[in-house]
Amino acid sequence: MKKIFLLLIILLSLVVTGCDDTFTPLDKIHEYKITVNPNDDGTLKMKYYLKWEVLEEGDGGVDFITVGVANRFVYDIKGLTNNIDEIDYYSDDGSTIRIDFKNTYHKGDIFEVEFSFTQKRIFTLNVGEVQYSFQPGWFEEIQVEKLTVLWNKKDAIKNNSTSTDGEYLRWDTPLNYGETIKVNVVYDKNSFPNLNPKEDYSEQTENPLVFIIVFGIILAFVIVIIVINHFTCDKYQTCRGFSGHVHHHHLYFGRHRGYRKSGKVITPPNSNNGRGTHGSGCACACACACAGGGRAGCSRKDFNNYLNV
Repeated sequence: MKKIFLLLIILLSLVVTGCDDTFTPLDKIHEYKITVNPNDDGTLKMKYYLKWEVLEEGDGGVDFITVGVANRFVYDIKGLTNNIDEIDYYSDDGSTIRIDFKNTYHKGDIFEVEFSFTQKRIFTLNVGEVQYSFQPGWFEEIQVEKLTVLWNKKDAIKNNSTSTDGEYLRWDTPLNYGETIKVNVVYDKNSFPNLNPKEDYSEQTENPLVFIIVFGIILAFVIVIIVINHFTCDKYQTCRGFSGHVHHHHLYFGRHRGYRKSGKVITPPNSNNGRGTHGSGCACACACACAGGGRAGCSRKDFNNYLNV
């Protein structure tokens, strides 16, 4: 009986030890600042600044991050710090802006990155009012020492800011793992003389035309292979279904790779040294379209429910 009891204790110890899933953060954001200036057509001029520390090496450091945005309607994307090698919209696993760095950052490095863009299809209308609602945060695996949101307060009639800073409404808070804040601002519709009601919020992440073109190319490729196979193969040996030539080809369709607006194909985040929501892929540093979770977290936006401010 004593031997059985001892064996049970040993097994329990092994189970407890085997289930030890101690979390070690890979990154930390010391400062995270978002500055928003609405345009007279309802679009937003947005600027992002991050002061980022690499705590652990991971898969070889950080050579890129991705920042989530509300949808694919982002324009005038500009890198504002000289450590940026390339910056563009990226449609893998949602809507993001991908920032590739000139150098790779390793454990102990602290870097700063700043960029801007114009976000369209971002507002919702409700009884003559234009509303914006967005929730930065949702960093499941990164702590933010200080998040600051500055939103131009001109003509705003409702908001839930914690203070003001000159011409801006201001929100300040640290973010623990998985935390977020709600930023709500409402305007009278007359504040936007060039607003087009048909340009309200859209959740599109990719241009449908891209899918049509890609599908057409793949379909044409398959037809060509079938035709060539029909006229060149041995009718008995290689045209019998599963042993045919067509089955020797691997045709990939979908989002195995991401696409920039320029059309350049880039490898998915989880295949290199970035930071992200798929383990070692990218860092969703302030997302607007993706849900929380993963290594760097995201933000959520809710444009369907009227604001409580």
